[in-house]
Amino acid sequence: MERCLLFDLGNVLIDFDHRVVSRELARLASPAHPVGAEAIHEYIFGDAGPASPNAQMDRGSLSLASLHASVVTRFSLPVSLDQFGHAWSSIFAADLNRAVVDRLTDLASNGFDVRFCSNTNDAHWSVVRSKHPLLEEFDRKGQCLLSFRIGHIKTDAGFFAHVATLTGFAPADHLLIDDRRDNCQAAEAAGMRALLFEAHEKADAARSIDGVLRRLGWIADTAPR
Repeated sequence: MERCLLFDLGNVLIDFDHRVVSRELARLASPAHPVGAEAIHEYIFGDAGPASPNAQMDRGSLSLASLHASVVTRFSLPVSLDQFGHAWSSIFAADLNRAVVDRLTDLASNGFDVRFCSNTNDAHWSVVRSKHPLLEEFDRKGQCLLSFRIGHIKTDAGFFAHVATLTGFAPADHLLIDDRRDNCQAAEAAGMRALLFEAHEKADAARSIDGVLRRLGWIADTAPR
């Protein structure tokens, strides 16, 4: 029986650091009006709460231009929209996590419906998709379930129920592979399975993912590690 694997992007498929944004914007501040990177980070990202500007970006309810205008006004930053856009999209590592790519590609060729499921915004998605042919390929096939297109982030009520309607699988036939505990909990509350994917597991993605698939009975115990 075919089942659906939902791979998160950030810190699963590709590493990123939101603090790159605040450090770069603080560097661009006027010497007459210096701004601490921590203050900028707190304003944009806060505690990753659902009302933060970043969450609004990821829902598609706030544009990059509007975010730029609010940040520039709040901190008196002499930063153009182009400069802001460059800082905003400089958070990603240069390369995809190869061990994760290898395992998801293998699973896709062995009967699993593999999708990308991410809290992301149009500006970030445009950058990573243009740099990585794998993401372009999956997007072209309609295999990318992205928050800014859905209009909700993963912890919003109904997000994963909507994902299930898009994939066509029963909730219990989905496994979310995600680096955030709250996202995993939201998927499980919707009846899905979830793997909290931690940083130390990236180099040995096959072992981590296959361990869960074996426990679920989705692959045989004799499957190669």
